[in-house]
Amino acid sequence: MSLSAAECDILVVAPALRCGDAWAAPIGLTNMLNAGGAVTFSSVLVAAGGGGGGDGGSNGTAELHLRLRGAGDGLLYADRAPAEAALDGVGLAFEFSPQDGAVRFAVPATPDLVHDIVFKF
Repeated sequence: MSLSAAECDILVVAPALRCGDAWAAPIGLTNMLNAGGAVTFSSVLVAAGGGGGGDGGSNGTAELHLRLRGAGDGLLYADRAPAEAALDGVGLAFEFSPQDGAVRFAVPATPDLVHDIVFKF
């Protein structure tokens, strides 16, 4: 098998994180060659009484916290739409596709290119 010059396929392997009663997999910034490399941190915080243990819980509400480095087109996959999202503490618009579970959002360019994003499920 061979690829023509300047052709390639790149796969991103991302963990599926349990977010309360939802699942999400942060892919990263799709406009970058290494989309997954933009995700420098990911964690799930569960609301008190929402499953406990800090392992994503099994019910209640949960927050998926991401730190992204870079700017462009953000993507994560989820089995349902997040209730809301914020980028650096400010409301973040996103689009959810129920057909494939894609959650798409824009990450603006800033001088330090580091952003904290929270999705609430």
